[in-house]
Amino acid sequence: MNVRDYAVNAGDVFVLPESVIKIKQLINDDATSIDDIAEVINYDPAVMSKVLKISNSALYKFPNTISTVTKAIQVIGTRSIYDLVLAYGVASAFKEINPDIVDLNRFWEQSVSCALLCKNLAERVGLNEPERCLCVVCYTILVN
Repeated sequence: MNVRDYAVNAGDVFVLPESVIKIKQLINDDATSIDDIAEVINYDPAVMSKVLKISNSALYKFPNTISTVTKAIQVIGTRSIYDLVLAYGVASAFKEINPDIVDLNRFWEQSVSCALLCKNLAERVGLNEPERCLCVVCYTILVN
């Protein structure tokens, strides 16, 4: 492949799934219900399984098994649902990258290091929800 081929294919590689974009739109709309968000998630079986798996993990310590996306959203919260769906979308986009072109292990290592540094700095200056800074840092790394 030459440089022109990579440039032409780049638009296809970094496209987020439709569900990620739709969920962001719904979360930003004050008239949206949890059921509206759950409907979009239910439409994408891969995203649905990730959401249910995370909601039933030890991270949330919910006493009963969560079997519906609506309940998962209530437990996890809409912001965290979006972060989870976005992370899944980014991981899916990176799945198509040729490992001979980009060393993804090194890329992720640098990304996580940068994100942890950002979180630490946010905590030191007293920002609310320092983990939200992680998303901004990761997004910045991805688009630059």
